[in-house]
Amino acid sequence: MVSNPSKLRSIIHQKQEKLTDLDIDLVEIMPFLKGDYHKDQPNADFQFFPGIKGAKKVFFTEDQDQTNAQVYGFTKLLPIDIFGPEAIDDLIKSENKVNTPKKEIIQLNDWTKHVLSYQVGKNPAYLDSRQIRFIDNPIFKQFLRLAIKGSRVRITCAEGEEVWGLIINSKALSKSLLSIFHLIWSQATPVTEKLVKSWGTSKYLKQEQKRDEKSRFNHN
Repeated sequence: MVSNPSKLRSIIHQKQEKLTDLDIDLVEIMPFLKGDYHKDQPNADFQFFPGIKGAKKVFFTEDQDQTNAQVYGFTKLLPIDIFGPEAIDDLIKSENKVNTPKKEIIQLNDWTKHVLSYQVGKNPAYLDSRQIRFIDNPIFKQFLRLAIKGSRVRITCAEGEEVWGLIINSKALSKSLLSIFHLIWSQATPVTEKLVKSWGTSKYLKQEQKRDEKSRFNHN
């Protein structure tokens, strides 16, 4: 029992000083304790896949793991000539069967307009399997696809001479990137079918359809 109540604060301050000293001591020895604890704990990992085969492996297995998790992606919208139009068509058909649409952020430029005009013109349900928003700012540039799903981050690159795939399994990394995604997503503009149609019909799709009609006519 303290005889003088005014001494209570002095006692508390003394205890606080001791706790602070203890905290400083703990910070100094913590690296050694953590070094022993985490020494043999593989709590994160990555796999690098070089070349076209590597990029294809990462890109096309995006939906195969942690199937109930939402996919969040920063994407350049990779060209179909990297993997072939049939492979892309099959992927889009499988994505249309997924109950939870992917959320993707793109840079708005001539290339992404071209890809979206082509895909929406070819498959009106293209936007049903994904929610796409864009940033129309030259500072924001994307040169690959980065997809976050659960604790895994999948990166597919097909830019110039760089063609590769990378899968990183890390809760810390995925949560950090996801927070950046949500920040940009909140400021981005939704891509709608009406917006895509306002860009006009894809010239590439028109020519492709003409060739298909000509091919069918010649076969008949």
